[in-house]
Amino acid sequence: MESKNIFLIQNIQQTNQEIKLINKQIEKLEREIEFENQDLKPNLKRLEMKIKENLEEILEIEKEKNNMKKDEFLKEMEILEEKITDFFISIGFDNETQTQSLQMLLQIEKKVEKILSSLSKLPQNRINKSIKFQLSERRRTERILNLEIQKKQQEERNKRALERSKNFQTKQIKKPQMFRTFLIKKNKKEKEIDQEIIKKKKERRIEEEKFLFSQ
Repeated sequence: MESKNIFLIQNIQQTNQEIKLINKQIEKLEREIEFENQDLKPNLKRLEMKIKENLEEILEIEKEKNNMKKDEFLKEMEILEEKITDFFISIGFDNETQTQSLQMLLQIEKKVEKILSSLSKLPQNRINKSIKFQLSERRRTERILNLEIQKKQQEERNKRALERSKNFQTKQIKKPQMFRTFLIKKNKKEKEIDQEIIKKKKERRIEEEKFLFSQ
């Protein structure tokens, strides 16, 4: 009886170890799935919107080309082709062979279909969790960038206020001066800071698209 109990205890311990190992493997797999697909759905929606916009622009130009001069039509087509090419490259395609715009759109469409197929095979709860995580990270990043903007703008305002104070103290005041209030305008430095933040956001969006289409 005692030997039988020992045998059962050993079996239970071995089973517990196997269960722990399986749980670790499951957790690892879940982390990999979450990492690979954290940007998938938001970027896919943005991609579909851009494709739709490009196609609508092509159709609009086709409708208006009969009423346009030849030079104007060619100029509009060049602008549209440039937009398509930029987007084509930004999502990971190589355009060394100078692919035509229509072929680019077809390749983008195939890429979207491939992503949709992969997305349909993923558990919905994992997709929702990944989307929630991505949105949370994006909001956090935007808050940090906005705080940086406010901090730099405040530093610029403090610097200008200090300079005005120093200049005021060095002047001899002969009579009371009437002060008027003016609307606060952003100086060149603040505008450059805003442009820098916008550029960072744009670069981050491009990196997200590259990550999506590199899968």
